[in-house]
Amino acid sequence: MARLELAIQTVTRAGVNIGSGQAVLLADGAQLANDGKTILKLANTTGAPIVVTFQTPQTILGAPSLAVADQTFSVPATSDRWIGPFPGTAFNNSSNKLLIDVAADGVNMTAIAIGE
Repeated sequence: MARLELAIQTVTRAGVNIGSGQAVLLADGAQLANDGKTILKLANTTGAPIVVTFQTPQTILGAPSLAVADQTFSVPATSDRWIGPFPGTAFNNSSNKLLIDVAADGVNMTAIAIGE
């Protein structure tokens, strides 16, 4: 599995064209460098709902540790949804990446950051 690296679009007062997003495939999933402030636009291009899973690799308490449950989100058929931000303390892996899985092909994602 080679995860798709999502390009982060920065919104400024000059404006930005976020386009239609990047297609995320079931076989690959996606990732992005997560600063804890980025939000995502999820666009379902199919006629059925698709579940998107945001991995939470963190654990709490000592031994035995408790895994933090992954966050799932269902994107309705032919709909767009905005979700985020994703605090790094819960969602980042050891490389400060947010890992995202999709239950089927047909989701386009756009990562949005707010500029200065």
